[in-house]
Amino acid sequence: MATILNKIFGDVKKPVIGMMHIRPMPGSYNYDADKGLDGIAEAAMKDIETYQAAGFDGLLFCNESDMPFSIGVEHITPAAMVAVISKLESVMKIPFGTDVIMDNKAAIAVAAVTGGRFVRGIFTNAYVSEMGILDTDGAADIMHKKQIHADDVAIFARISQGLASPLVERSLKLLTYGAIWSALADAVVVTGLAPGDTVSVEAIEEAKEAAGDIPIIASNGIDYDNVGKIMQYADAVIIGTRLKVDNVTLKPVSKEKAGRFVDAVQKARK
Repeated sequence: MATILNKIFGDVKKPVIGMMHIRPMPGSYNYDADKGLDGIAEAAMKDIETYQAAGFDGLLFCNESDMPFSIGVEHITPAAMVAVISKLESVMKIPFGTDVIMDNKAAIAVAAVTGGRFVRGIFTNAYVSEMGILDTDGAADIMHKKQIHADDVAIFARISQGLASPLVERSLKLLTYGAIWSALADAVVVTGLAPGDTVSVEAIEEAKEAAGDIPIIASNGIDYDNVGKIMQYADAVIIGTRLKVDNVTLKPVSKEKAGRFVDAVQKARK
């Protein structure tokens, strides 16, 4: 049966999405004003070329470098993301999505005006984080998507938040149901506990059992050694940190690691 993944990525069996951790942007603490947006785009272009040459099916832009993080972002953040992505349109040959940390409305807006096909975010539940209490309002986020005529932007809803803990422990079954019924999720993203921390097969299985026909996407800690096992259960995977030079989230994508990863994926798809 066709799913949102087929609509976005075409006739691809279990698509793989590469993280685009774009460099610090205007308004963030580590922004390099001398290099400006052109410098950010130049670094991002190299990662895009590496992913595409390796055979990835999609990209996910995220402002992971804009530390220290906050709940909600300034207007400059989505504006800068739009500017950077626009500079990259000529080289992107595969679908992409957006993720603005702690600000789903900003992510939806960026996707809507740049041609992004999906957004990843946390739309349900409440958490205690380094930034304070993270509450969610999936209804307002989804209504925002409707109000700005972004109906074609799919919702990839995370049901856990790296570096944060839920205020009340709830089962993955309930979290999955909640994302689908309360936030109208087109796909559910199951993650590890932190960037680079491996998602468990048991968590993927539990979420998949609850999700029915809604796809389950695995994220965090996936590499060429474990992707075969994870893809037995997940409908798609998102990978970033484990493909970076020295396994450091904010370093460039390694061509050698990206190639080895896709080789492992191709074997898992057979």
